Amino acid sequence: MSNSSKLTFLGFFIFFPITFLLANLIWRFFIKSEGFINAVTSSLSILGIYYILASIVFSVMKVRGVNLKDI
Repeated sequence: MSNSSKLTFLGFFIFFPITFLLANLIWRFFIKSEGFINAVTSSLSILGIYYILASIVFSVMKVRGVNLKDI
């Protein structure tokens, strides 16, 4: 695994989702004053959809041999 592949993985599968989760929880729980459980379940359901779509995209890219530099 090259260095750019590791950074891509860290960005798309760890950094962006954690940033989204924190921002969404802060927005929904603290600013909009929704219930904590509602804010968490909404955030996690959106992240679940994101992970499924990102996995499909990266799987298709791997099968077709597309590199992120080509995009």
